[in-house]
Amino acid sequence: MKITQKSVLVVGSVVWLPSEEICVIKEICREPDGIYYKVQFVEEDGDEYVNDGGERVIAHYELVGGEV
Repeated sequence: MKITQKSVLVVGSVVWLPSEEICVIKEICREPDGIYYKVQFVEEDGDEYVNDGGERVIAHYELVGGEV
């Protein structure tokens, strides 16, 4: 499913970003200026995902165009 401005993501969603990176939603933060997600970047390792980096905070608009 493509992510749009109106998409609602939930904790645990795996997102494939337009930049070809993969991340998992760890926490949802609603701020006065929009929705932000704490994400963990991962790599595919066969049938599972392996942590690839530290957690980062990403604004919803940065995920638009990606896929869930």
